[in-house]
Amino acid sequence: MGELVLDTPIIKLLPDSNFTLVDRFRTEHVTFRDLLAHRLCVIRDDLQLQAEPFDTVEEIVFRIRYAEDVCGLRTSQVYNNQMFIALSLLVRQITGRSYEDMGYELLNEIGMFNSAFIAKADDFPNMFHRAQPYYVVDNVAYPTNPELIKRVAPTTIAAGGLFTTPNDMARYLRLHLNLGKIDGKQIIPEEVMLWTREPSIHFPYSDFKITDNDITTNTLSYGLALRLGIYDGWEHINHGGYFPPYKSLISMFPALKLGIFTSSNQAPSLVDQTVLHSFIFETLRGNENARKVAETVHKKEQRRHLEEMNSKKKQLGAFLRASEKEGFHPSPNEIVGRYGNGLSGELEIFFKFNPNINGTGLYLSYGKWLKGWMERTDNYGVYNLIWDTDIVHDDYAWGLSDGRSMYASVKAGKIDLITITPYGELFRGQFEKEFRFDKLPIIPWNSENCSN
Repeated sequence: MGELVLDTPIIKLLPDSNFTLVDRFRTEHVTFRDLLAHRLCVIRDDLQLQAEPFDTVEEIVFRIRYAEDVCGLRTSQVYNNQMFIALSLLVRQITGRSYEDMGYELLNEIGMFNSAFIAKADDFPNMFHRAQPYYVVDNVAYPTNPELIKRVAPTTIAAGGLFTTPNDMARYLRLHLNLGKIDGKQIIPEEVMLWTREPSIHFPYSDFKITDNDITTNTLSYGLALRLGIYDGWEHINHGGYFPPYKSLISMFPALKLGIFTSSNQAPSLVDQTVLHSFIFETLRGNENARKVAETVHKKEQRRHLEEMNSKKKQLGAFLRASEKEGFHPSPNEIVGRYGNGLSGELEIFFKFNPNINGTGLYLSYGKWLKGWMERTDNYGVYNLIWDTDIVHDDYAWGLSDGRSMYASVKAGKIDLITITPYGELFRGQFEKEFRFDKLPIIPWNSENCSN
């Protein structure tokens, strides 16, 4: 089929896959390109990735059918790690092999012999080629609990769970820059490598000159798991990854056969890696003003970041103001109970002794990690979560030195969890009291028509 395999509905390629989405149209038309380019337009569930409520890929993928739509199919890009989890299961159904098995085969062919997928059995302190994770508070680095890193294993490995080395990444970049060839051997067909560089959806991030000396860096579109853009007129392909506290970035300039890779094992990072890549690129091409260019890119990144943060803060403000309209705090006895939704699973609120107040308080428990006491705020029905697990290390890695990133709004038998991070990310999930997963329809839409 060649490239047509990317644009053929999955239901035609795998009629027995049972890959079901929120409505009939998406279910019957979704393709591998839609998943790889994040253009499915259903809600992302980052709370699930934080909390680790599920033990199998199969359960996560089954629950994707209850992810609500946020825009029309292929009308916008909504980055969604759950889609790569789904891809790992679909590929297994096609090949009969696990994602890790196929991944290790490819790594060996490339010659990335010091790279490994994260596993639950990993013993971080005693492993070779394994940079230990750290979070930073008040300019002091502290070890992150490595068990937090293992949240990606085995369920979300396909969304990002590979430890590697600079030398191995150099080989990976060479594979891309040489269109699938390394050490004279064609590992991946050239035409397949070119598929990844074809625009699949517009990416709305453009940069314009402010002065004659400015360097413009535009991301124009998204290919197959790669951002496609222009840096000062040069074709620029890049992508980053973040799982607290690790952060990485690759940049490739195909016409120059130049690739750059950076990574850090502590957060907040001391330097913006986008700015660092600009400085490295300018230095390599002999620009005597490399530092000034990097400073300009830094200012633009700060401005973009501030715009994102202000947008998210407005959403958070609207969330808190909506609670004020209720005019009262529900009683603790009204709040206690089990809550849930089809996508994210279940959480529970109960009474537990709180040593911080030397008394009993409301306690929220979701998954293996989202556990903490509910501290009432001045907003009606709104509580701040005071963590009782090392998930607070995530907050520290985000730069929240007080370790308080999540709010819970409780009203009318529902609890809304919302988190805003200094990286401009907004996580949100709503759970309904006395929810019963077994009462949900297996097919979330009327099978007799095309509507939702």
